[in-house]
This record gives sequence, C-alpha cells and structure tokens, in this order.
Amino acid sequence: MLLLKLPPGDRFKAFEKLDFLTFGLLASGFALLCAVLSLGRIEWWLEAPWIGAASAASIVLICAGLAIEHNRSNPLLITRWLGS
Repeated sequence: MLLLKLPPGDRFKAFEKLDFLTFGLLASGFALLCAVLSLGRIEWWLEAPWIGAASAASIVLICAGLAIEHNRSNPLLITRWLGS
C-alpha cells in the first residue's frame, strides 16, 4: 500500500456551526420522544406528569430542528422533499 501513492483529494469543511445546534435539538428531541414512548407503556401520564412535559418538549425540539434545517442553504438533513 505504501508503493502506490494516492492523488491528493479535495478537502472541504463537512460540518458548519449551525449543524451542531441542529444535532443538539434533534438528538434531545428524539431522546425525549423515546423516553416517552418507552416509559409511557409502564406509567400513565397522569401518574408521572413529566411524561406530558417531555412529550411536549420533544415535539417543540424536533420541530425547531427541522425548521432550522429546512431554511438552510447547505442543510445537514435535506427536508425540502417533504413539502413537494
């Protein structure tokens, strides 16, 4: 492998600063949604009021992350096909 030299490749930044914000919003939103869906079967939301708050927060976080990604020129997730 050392005898065959590879040509130089194009280098460019793959991630932008706004990608980290989007990832944080979507990851926390989906984590809350997974917690609600997994523990909602065991405990009823009237017995554990955090389930309702986590459900509402997950919807807000996921929608905020998707709204940011939908309006970007170089998105991490391409969401424009959802509206077509």
